[in-house]
Amino acid sequence: MNPSFDTNRLRDNQRLDHWRQAVNHAFTRLEILPQRSAKVDCQVSWQDVGHSRIVHVRGTSQVVCRTDEQIDTDALAHIILMFHHLGYATLVHQGRSVHLSPGAVVAMDTRSPYQLMFHGPFEQRIFRFPAQMVCGERSSDSFAATLLPSGYASQVLLAGLNYAESAPSLPNGAEKPLIDLARLALLQNFNLSEQTPAQRLNSVRSYIDAHLDDPVLSSSTVARALGLSLRSMQKLFAQENDQASAYILRQRLNRVQEQLAAPELRHLSIWHIAARWGFNDASHFSRLFKQHVGMTPRSYRLTR
Repeated sequence: MNPSFDTNRLRDNQRLDHWRQAVNHAFTRLEILPQRSAKVDCQVSWQDVGHSRIVHVRGTSQVVCRTDEQIDTDALAHIILMFHHLGYATLVHQGRSVHLSPGAVVAMDTRSPYQLMFHGPFEQRIFRFPAQMVCGERSSDSFAATLLPSGYASQVLLAGLNYAESAPSLPNGAEKPLIDLARLALLQNFNLSEQTPAQRLNSVRSYIDAHLDDPVLSSSTVARALGLSLRSMQKLFAQENDQASAYILRQRLNRVQEQLAAPELRHLSIWHIAARWGFNDASHFSRLFKQHVGMTPRSYRLTR
């Protein structure tokens, strides 16, 4: 049974403190400021999927804040994809303000402060996942606090969240397709022509991260898909003394490394995992992996 919390089980004078505790446990460290005239009538339930979490929340009008002080004492770095189903709200985050109405989809980043104001009763489904799965240690300011298109990826992701919420159990590996859909939903919003060079590089990297399992992924296919010339894309990577092809290779090796260490994937052969991430020559892959990690794939797996 999934964890859940309902303020209706409590006396009125206990509800706010317990609701704060529930929200901090389900999401991240936050402050809750309810409207004085509103009775605290809120429910939250959640389900963990790998390192990610699916949350369903309903409530009455309140203000949810994440401050610099809370970030300093809470190192969790997550991206939150918020599907707004009921009511109206305003999000202020990373210098932007966006109004949420039913059907809105918006992203947030717990690594920077934000304020979310609910103007009345509301309901949301939320997908919270480690920021590193999409953008590593880089900032997500190219998409945070921006309304995302309600496109195919967003709709399929929402269907997946709804299914996971009602399913008695989820299979191993259920997190990966949800993360892939989350990446694609975020990428739908990218308009490279309106971004700074740093933001543009972040967008290109995020596109690569979302397509690492594409066997034909290369510098030229990435540039073509994003409407960039190959030369201009290479200039973006040169800003950080990097190359697109080198970034693709590193990220693919990182994915293989992660999956070789995963206990639930022990039944898969090393070559099966490597081929999943675009490697098509076993001996060449082994040499690259040893250069990247410092040991052979077999030795690495035996040490995990």
